Amino acid sequence: MNIHEYNVMAQHEDSHWWYKTLREISYQEIKNITLDKNKPIMILDAGCGTGGLSRYLETKNIFGTIYGFDIHKKAIWFSKNKNSSSLSVGDINAIPFQSHSFDIVISNDVLYHKKVSLIKSVLEIERVLKPGGYLVINLPAFACLKSAHDTNVHTARRFSKKEIQLMFHKNKWKLLKQYYWNILIFPFIFGFRIFQNLNFLKIQNISEVQLTNKFINKILHKILVIERILPKICWNFPGLSILTVLQKRTNF
Repeated sequence: MNIHEYNVMAQHEDSHWWYKTLREISYQEIKNITLDKNKPIMILDAGCGTGGLSRYLETKNIFGTIYGFDIHKKAIWFSKNKNSSSLSVGDINAIPFQSHSFDIVISNDVLYHKKVSLIKSVLEIERVLKPGGYLVINLPAFACLKSAHDTNVHTARRFSKKEIQLMFHKNKWKLLKQYYWNILIFPFIFGFRIFQNLNFLKIQNISEVQLTNKFINKILHKILVIERILPKICWNFPGLSILTVLQKRTNF
């Protein structure tokens, strides 16, 4: 990720509609996971960025200890200024924790990165999860939606549902849930991307996190709140991102 993008993320992620909704969705999926709450729960934010999710989980008094890491020192500097979680510099291709350490791993928009090896990162997530542990992972959808923002954050790939399922082999992982989100605004963003990629919109050097004014930001967040109460069949419609929940099988 460009250094400037970390500055922008740290400044705006608490209020930006997209980051705010992703935190809410991640928290809800963690709440839905059935674990023995009488035992200490270990949660890893794998690729914590500037720390917004870790801090959000702390404010919710989630039933566990939160650890996080990011590959960039500046991201960890921002993160440590935001929360008290145990945070460190680390690479998802070689996660700096012992095997079978965590009950839950969260990875939001990390595996798309150009420096991430899909094979190594998936094996590392599998290694640090306890048998029967859970993975909550969010990834960008549809290669045709690649944008200037993708360039700024070093996006190498966008995903389909099938591609994500193939990454996590069914012999080792049980697929619990998978759905698109950002469904309702998908047609508008799709059109926006087409115009942008055809150079009709000259905003390639501006972070998209900076583009949303406060009023539109509130409207977009409200739209996503409404989206989450739609019938589940609507989650099969195309969206900007794919949220997947998997469980590591107990024999691995």
